[in-house]
Amino acid sequence: MVLVAACRGEPVPAPSAAAASGRAAPITPSPVSPGSTPTAEPIATTVAAAPRIYLPSVRRGPSSTVAPTRPSPTPPPVRPTPTAPPARPAPATGTPRSTDTPRPPLAPSSEPRVPITKLTKWGLGVYREGNQVFDDLYTARPTTILVMDPTPGWAQRVRQSFPKAFIVGRLYRREDAQPLDQPEARGAAFADAVARLAVPLKGAVDAWVSYNEVVGHDAFEDYRRYNGFQVAFAGRLQDVHGVAAVAGNDGSGAVEPDDYRRYFAEAIRACRYFGVHAYSPPGTNRMTVDAAWHALRYRKIHDALERAGIRDKPMVITESGLGDGWVGRVDGEIMAEQFVWFTDEVQKDRYAIGHAAYGLFGGVATEWRNFELRGTYVLTRMGQYEPPRSP
Repeated sequence: MVLVAACRGEPVPAPSAAAASGRAAPITPSPVSPGSTPTAEPIATTVAAAPRIYLPSVRRGPSSTVAPTRPSPTPPPVRPTPTAPPARPAPATGTPRSTDTPRPPLAPSSEPRVPITKLTKWGLGVYREGNQVFDDLYTARPTTILVMDPTPGWAQRVRQSFPKAFIVGRLYRREDAQPLDQPEARGAAFADAVARLAVPLKGAVDAWVSYNEVVGHDAFEDYRRYNGFQVAFAGRLQDVHGVAAVAGNDGSGAVEPDDYRRYFAEAIRACRYFGVHAYSPPGTNRMTVDAAWHALRYRKIHDALERAGIRDKPMVITESGLGDGWVGRVDGEIMAEQFVWFTDEVQKDRYAIGHAAYGLFGGVATEWRNFELRGTYVLTRMGQYEPPRSP
């Protein structure tokens, strides 16, 4: 994904690389100098009186270190986003037809703002704070929520309005500021940095991730380093600071399911939760496309962990959606139905806590406008979502 400057000079969040067709190689981050010395991580969060904006960045280019053995799931290079969606050729048979204008949202409900206690496995990733964002959140009624660098007031407001939600926190770091040299020292230092934000938010935020999308496909030496990093991160964050950790959070399709049990079993056991990303292959308009190896890949990972003796590890899908976004590709009704389908599937798996759709950016994401859910029919439709009845 791509770095996008925020309007107030805030750091730009790094969303995940979406899954691609086939079972292969996503992006490998830039290597880190092995001679660098770990230092305590700074806190990237600042408290501002005005709403703050976080725009994600995603790296789309392939890495020279990637050695895929199957068709590459690496997303295509990012092209500049036009101010209006470009004309597109008619889609292939069986693919939803794209539209230039998403379906307008339904009229907002006039019901009072009471806490949302409904429990489903639908959720949202929230990358900006403010009243408009909260209105969208309330309309969507998620019960899995990811928040980026939350201020205390915002985190408490979300918790009070969604008392039963599973809320995941993330302290933002740029992709080139996620070093893996000296992994144990780096992991402990990053846990201390997260704790300075997380400890005051105990009771509001349930668990925190460490790095985001730091490893590429078949980057086995990085796998070993990241495993050590996460073990140290979990030990420090959970045992010293009393805050739950989420392992993983790799790019969609970045790591083969069996490689999680080979290289990350120790880290997954150490962390209270395990996070994954779930996208459709780039260039597709449905999450149902090759779903077993993309949107539903988490099931293969779960099965691999079971074979390694890691039983019923609680999993949370911290990003989900279409690989290239939906605005200008499909209308809001189609996108909502894709999220309905995916949420129905996640509902079937008792070990899956839920998924956080990507994402809410407050309507200011120029480069990532194709993923923007602000004020859309998708939120209204998903706010009405009810799980299918069990037989």
